[in-house]
Amino acid sequence: MLVAGDASDNTRKTFLDKSTYYNVPIRVIATKEELGQCIGKSTRAVIAIKDKKFATTLLGYLDNNV
Repeated sequence: MLVAGDASDNTRKTFLDKSTYYNVPIRVIATKEELGQCIGKSTRAVIAIKDKKFATTLLGYLDNNV
């Protein structure tokens, strides 16, 4: 799961708490506008990635390059 760095404090806390509870990897990156652009949509505060292989690859890339 990806959360925008400029998401509201409440949004960040909610998703960080839920991801911890459900043991879902989460990273705080980019801005809402950049997250939306990454998926070809308008601004987004949170993006969830359901494909496990893609999520693992993306998180590995983010951990090593960002």
